[in-house]
Amino acid sequence: MDIKQLIRRKELLDLKNIDISNKEWLYMLGEETRNSVAIEGVFVSEKDLEAVIAHNTEEGNVKVEIINYFRAAQFIYDFALTYRNSKEKPHYLHIIRTLHSQLHKNVDVHDPIGDFRKSSVQITNTRITPPFDASEWTGFFLEYIDYALYNFDIHQAIARIHTLFESIHPFSDGNGRVGRLFMNFVLITKGYVNICIKGLNKQERNRYYNALEKADTGIEEMFKADNCSFNTKTSFIEKVDFSLMEEIIYNAMLEAMNRCIIMHIDEKHIMTVPQLATLLGITETAVKKRIKSGNLIASKMGTGQWKVYPQLEWEI
Repeated sequence: MDIKQLIRRKELLDLKNIDISNKEWLYMLGEETRNSVAIEGVFVSEKDLEAVIAHNTEEGNVKVEIINYFRAAQFIYDFALTYRNSKEKPHYLHIIRTLHSQLHKNVDVHDPIGDFRKSSVQITNTRITPPFDASEWTGFFLEYIDYALYNFDIHQAIARIHTLFESIHPFSDGNGRVGRLFMNFVLITKGYVNICIKGLNKQERNRYYNALEKADTGIEEMFKADNCSFNTKTSFIEKVDFSLMEEIIYNAMLEAMNRCIIMHIDEKHIMTVPQLATLLGITETAVKKRIKSGNLIASKMGTGQWKVYPQLEWEI
């Protein structure tokens, strides 16, 4: 994983010109929605997802969780772009509460929407026991966001922030969806784009669960030592193996940023794999290897055929 690959793509992006009502952007939000709710065990057909994107939710039996996620993503990412462009620091607590509220519109819940949990809870697919009173850990989490963003490369920081949020499990319900939306909110405020954590098949979901589970031991120890200082708590977190979560975040960032760059670059600068192979005097297989390694910016844009922006290759 090479942070230079992410930084170079960030430099090529101009988020000031991004419009989340753009058809391609809406498609990206749809794919994110479909994968994120699948991680929670809610599955949606492409037809129903298209109905949500078109705001024609009467077509098909679209579940409220899907509608809420898609609309929450639209709202909060537009908000994130505003923060990014103004350079203001977001009010993270307000964002987290708002996300929980947006995700639970027209949904029956036991606890008040936006309130942090003050009872025990068990996280599915992990061994960790979250703190009994999640509100006691909220302050530490909010402080840790800035700490992680300052001290680590962006994919490393996001891996830590997301994992800690899911481990604290601040709400009685909806933590996974809130956590993934919040992760993307932070990415956009930092000049990157929202990513899609894959979860449509069991292998993808298990990989994500395993990445979270690798954090169990170190963070569990931190919860048991809750009266210690901020520095001591962060030292517990650094015992955690974040390698798999970092890899998931990094690869998702490359894929999302490639797509956005291809989406906004003038078509005359885009090439096919055969065209670039001929230009560089190499095989098509060699071109695809460079795409896989991140040395080329390319995306299939949902078409099955690679579209390549060769500028990064030429400048390396």
